[in-house]
Amino acid sequence: MKMKETGVVKLDVYNILGEKVLAVLDEELSGGIHEIDIDGSRLASGTYIYQLNIDGKFSQVKKMNLIK
Repeated sequence: MKMKETGVVKLDVYNILGEKVLAVLDEELSGGIHEIDIDGSRLASGTYIYQLNIDGKFSQVKKMNLIK
């Protein structure tokens, strides 16, 4: 993820029913390039949705498949 300036970044993972199953990140990050790893060790294999939010101004929702 590339950020132009410092901001509060929140990353949550939801199951296909829309229930939050994992809060990955909720902290202030400085501007620059960041890599965020999602620890899916406590999740079952399947399809999940993750939502990335930066300062409440930018939001992105994407689907991911977890295969163990």
